[in-house]
Amino acid sequence: MTSRRSFAFLAPFAALALVLVLAAPAGAAQAEARAHAQNQDLWLHVKVHDPSDENTRVTVNLPISLVQSALPMLEQTGEVHDGKVEIEGTDVTADDLRRVLASLKSSPDATFAQVQTDTETIVFFKEGAYLRVEGTATADGTEIHAHFPIAVLDALLSGPGNQLDLGAAIQALTAEGAGDLVTVRDGSKQVRVWIDDTPEAK
Repeated sequence: MTSRRSFAFLAPFAALALVLVLAAPAGAAQAEARAHAQNQDLWLHVKVHDPSDENTRVTVNLPISLVQSALPMLEQTGEVHDGKVEIEGTDVTADDLRRVLASLKSSPDATFAQVQTDTETIVFFKEGAYLRVEGTATADGTEIHAHFPIAVLDALLSGPGNQLDLGAAIQALTAEGAGDLVTVRDGSKQVRVWIDDTPEAK
């Protein structure tokens, strides 16, 4: 089904969850302390509900500080080095993505792409400091609402060469504060990814 192919494109972004502030040397210690305190107050939440699979409910609540501290552990897998991961298995390079992002940052708010059929619509557009994706498929009731801070994407692509900087992306995500990142409704199934200052998902 077309909706499955269209919406599958967004899956990597949902795994996102990702995110830079350069402080002057004189204020670096204070800035670091503020960032640390802010990290302690913010939580990343993922909630999945699938009534069709034995009414499965999955809830993940992670403090942003834990996500940051887990990065060094990922280096043991050999895929992450110094908080950065190499782009592999695709013809798209980090430089390609940086060029697209540079154009996106300098452009006014606009709809960049819209795919529409008799049963579904998916729209990619810029709104202020965010890249947004809205999609619906009337055949199966699928809805997707994605909200990506451009500053987070910019930080993610700040790594050298063909690398993505996960550490910088998490910091930028923290600076954005609370808010929804991705919500998906696929028939009776629901997925939500968001950040707030409460330990328990609501």
